[in-house]
Order: sequence, then C-alpha cells, then structure tokens
Amino acid sequence: MLSRIAALRSAAPESLVALGLMIASLLAAAVAALLGTSLAPWLLLVSLLAEVTMRATRSGKLVSASLARAALGATTLYTLRTALLLVWCAVSDHDVLVPAALIAVAVLVLRLAGTRLARVVRRRNTPAIAVRNLDVPAAAPAPVRWPSAGRWKVLCEALVIIAVVLLPAQPWWAALVAVGAAAFATLRSVLAVLDLRAIGGSRTSQSLLPQVRAAIDARAPRTALYFSGDVASVYQANMWLETLERTAPDAVVIMRERNVFAALGPTSLPVVCVPDATTLMNLGLPTLRVALYPTNVGKNIHLLREPHIKSVFIGHGDSDKSASFNPYSRVYDEIWVAGPAGRERYRRAMIGIDDARVREVGRPQVADLAAAPPREAAVPTLLYAPTWEGWNEDQNYCSLETVGLPLVRRVVESGLPVRVIYRPHPFTGRRLASVAAANREIVRLLGDAVPAPPALDTTPGLSAVAVADALRARDEAWFAGLDARTHVALQRSWGVSMSACMAEATMLLTDVSSVLSDFLATDRPYAVADPRGVGRERFVEEFPSAAGGAVVTTAADVEALLDALARGVDELAGVRAALRGQLLGDHPEDAHATFRQAIADLAARADDRARAVARAAGTL
Repeated sequence: MLSRIAALRSAAPESLVALGLMIASLLAAAVAALLGTSLAPWLLLVSLLAEVTMRATRSGKLVSASLARAALGATTLYTLRTALLLVWCAVSDHDVLVPAALIAVAVLVLRLAGTRLARVVRRRNTPAIAVRNLDVPAAAPAPVRWPSAGRWKVLCEALVIIAVVLLPAQPWWAALVAVGAAAFATLRSVLAVLDLRAIGGSRTSQSLLPQVRAAIDARAPRTALYFSGDVASVYQANMWLETLERTAPDAVVIMRERNVFAALGPTSLPVVCVPDATTLMNLGLPTLRVALYPTNVGKNIHLLREPHIKSVFIGHGDSDKSASFNPYSRVYDEIWVAGPAGRERYRRAMIGIDDARVREVGRPQVADLAAAPPREAAVPTLLYAPTWEGWNEDQNYCSLETVGLPLVRRVVESGLPVRVIYRPHPFTGRRLASVAAANREIVRLLGDAVPAPPALDTTPGLSAVAVADALRARDEAWFAGLDARTHVALQRSWGVSMSACMAEATMLLTDVSSVLSDFLATDRPYAVADPRGVGRERFVEEFPSAAGGAVVTTAADVEALLDALARGVDELAGVRAALRGQLLGDHPEDAHATFRQAIADLAARADDRARAVARAAGTL
C-alpha cells in the first residue's frame, strides 16, 4: 500500500490539499464519534465534500485511482464513514443506533446493486472491437441514461448522514430524507435495467469480427500503423497520422487499448481497436503488407507473428537516447531512421542489427519546417524544450532542476532582453516529484500573461492533414498576436505544436531528445543541457548530435548561452550544417516522398514473398 500511495507525490498541490483535508476530517470525525460529540456527522460531511473536490480535477482523479489501488476507493471510504456514523450513534446519548443502521445498510445495499448493474451495462455496451471511419454500426456503443456515478454516490451518502443527524429530534423528516436516499439509490438500478433493454444485441468479438473484417477488407489496406500504450503516450501515434495520410492514404490504424483509441487525434484513416489478442489474430488482414511500429511494447508480437506482413520500427523521434537503438528492434524486418546518424547508432550499439535492415527515410514531421524561411524577431527568443526524467535514472536526461530552473530564474530576475518559450515534455514529473516541482516553479516564474489560443475543431473523423494545416495557421496567428517580449509557458491543453514553437525560436535549449534533431531542420543555433556534468568532450562522444551546439551545465555556461543569444553569435554554424545532413538526411524537405517510396518498396518485397509462398504451396 505504501508503494502505491508514494505515487501520489507527483499530484498537483490542490489535489493533495483536498486529500489532506479529507484524511484530517476523517480522523477528527473518528475522535468526535468516540467522544459522542455532535461534530462527528458534520466532520464526515466535510470529509465527503473534500473527496468530491479532490475528484473534480484531472490530478485529483489520478489521486483517487491511486487510493483505489491501495484499497481506499469510494466504496471503502463510504463504509468507513458509515461505520463512524454508527459509532457516533452508539456512543452519543441518542437512542437511534438501530434505525440509523437500517438506513445506512439499506442504502448501501441499494447502492451496491445499482453499481453492479451499471457495471453490467458498461460491459454489455462496450464493443469487443471499436472502429472509426469504418461502416460497422454494431460496433457503436448505445447511448445510456444513468447519472454520473460520482455525483450519484455523493448524494446518496450525504442524504444518509443528514437522515441520521435528523433522527433524534425530527424522526419524520429523517424518514423522509432516508426514503429519498433509498429512492435515488434505486433510480440508478431502474435506469440501468432500461439501458440493458435498449442496448439489445451482442457486441462480442464473435458477432463483430465478421463485420469488421469485411469492412477492412473492402478498404484493402496495404499499410498499417500499429500502436499500443497508455493515454499519455498517444502523441507517439498522433505524430504519424498526418504523414500516413500524405504518404499512404490506403493505410489502417490498429490500436490495442480502448482509452488510447478514444484519445487518438483526428484522422480520415480507418481505425480499429482490438484489445483481445486472439481477436486480432483472427482479423486476417489479407491485403496488409507493411506494418509500422512507433513503440517497442510487448503487444507488438500479436501482429509481428503474421508472416505476410513486413514489420518496420519507425519510432517516435530520432535522438541519441538509448530508446533509439533498443535491442528489441531485432524483431523487425526493417528499421527506418531519419539519416546516417541513426544508422550509425545501431552500428555503435552492436546489438545484432544487420546494417542492411536499416533504411534512411528522412523525418517527415519536419519537412515543412525545413522548407520555411526564418522569421524576424523583436527580441531573441529561446525555446526551452526539455525532455522528461525517464522510466529510470539510466534514461534520465532531464535538465529541469539543474539547468532549466536556474536559467529561467536568471532571465526573469535580470530583465535580460530575451524571451523564453517553455514547452515541457508531456511526461514531465511523471516519475520524480522534484522534477514536477521544478516545472511548476518555471511556469510560475514565466507568468500567465499569455492568453490561450483559440480552440480547434478536432472532431475524430476530420483529416489529420486538414487539422495539421489548421493548427499551423492558428499557431502562427496566435504567436504573431502576442507581445514579442512576453515569456510563454505553454500548457499541454493548448495543443500548440512543437513546429510552431521552433518556427518562433532564435535558439533552442533542449536535452538529449528528438527535439534537437528536429530543430536542425531550421538551421538555427541550439544548445544541449548536460545535467550530469560529464563535460563537453565526453558528452559529445556519447551523444554526437550535441556536437553542433553549446553544452550547458554550470551557471557560467548559462551566462555564456544567454550572451551568445543576445548578441546573435553563431560559432558552430558549419558543424551544425554537416550534422543536419547526418541526422535528417541531405534533403529533409523531401522526406514525405522518401517515406512514400520506402513503403512502396517494402510492400513490393512483401508481395514477392506472398507469390513465392503461393507457388511453393501450389496455389499460384
């Protein structure tokens, strides 16, 4: 339990305050109940309201999930508060223990019945296969009518507490409130039964598989983007949607988790979510020839096992991180990298990857950035885009605590004529509370004077290309409308693209990450943070992509960086130009054409193999 509760350390302060208030009021209620004072039920109500407040935010929902995994979920807390309420009834002078117990138990039973039926509704209404942009009406969930579970549970519990409080002095009012609580608890069950009748037909894999298979086969996809992960990592799939629409319009997106499927960005490509491995294996996909994998995860095996499909690891960013030369990559037919530097990483790693299996395809995500002219800026703009702290210390390249926070503090407090655009990694603070705290402090220092950009239409069925074009136009107009001297701390919910931030930047400060490689498309100066302080020579030897920029570790390095930015000094332009070709290829602006040709070549090889197999089997 302690290890699960330790995961709460990265939660937002307001969620932790609500959690603390909930726990404190529960403890105080326990003492008050044992003493028989009249404060006990009111403290229980305070605890309930604190719990509601905690669950109202995204961070609070994560806290609630952690508590549930530690056996302190909503039902446990309800039972605990009910037990304390009955203790108070027994200890106080009021002879209401028996009716109070009857009310509490009756509502609890009705509540559990409603919860159970609601789970049956969710299970029956959740299709075994989910689809988007495919004509499979049976795979669409039916609309349901039950109230929000959280609000329903809170109201039931609050009515029970109020009824028990009223019992000694106003029993008739107590009975009325208790009947209301019971009726409301029963209402959830009634609505759930009606929903079950409305849902009707089965949504099992056996019933849906033929329909989904026929819908996909009618599209005859030759290429697939295969993705498995969690909601926070869905950006790794989203970054390829526009590229696939431009280079492989016959592609299909295959996903494995329902919550990730729901979070996938807009695309006109057909999308199918198949959580069950056996169902995926029975999907067939006879026309599929090339599968693209952005991540190395265990569930990849369920498609890798199909011999007629050539597999390609495309990654979700090209960098010197160890993830860019993972030994897992041995399972793929080919590994596509942006430029010669990507190939060299696999050579240096000596993990058994044959050089012939590595293909240089450019970086399609920065093709437009490479072709764009530089912008004029009123003051030099530093884009600070650090990576996150990684899953463990070996993968921790994050500079937020050691370089980023001191730099931002220096810029803000000194009033230097430099603008900072801060764009943290989506996973920032996921593992280390100290990193989360540094992130919050940087956001505080930079201020919140910048208005949020206007929202975009991100309806799931829209084309990723259309949304990307609209996003570029929106971001460009938004940045143009800001005061060029105002610092910008970007919020993830704004959805401002990294490309738009790079287009605004005079210089980049980043960590060892794919952001560095992508920024080279602009041919502007950059710096790389060395949070471990190993020194430039050793750092560049380990991370060659850093050779074209300054390496920042100490306060003196920070001062030198800011001075070079203010004066427009660019001493490593020649080195950076050579490195640009190594990391992104000789013509990064043509990456879409290169990527399209790579798909066509591999699909042709898959066709050759399929014909050879058919001849050997005597079916051709």
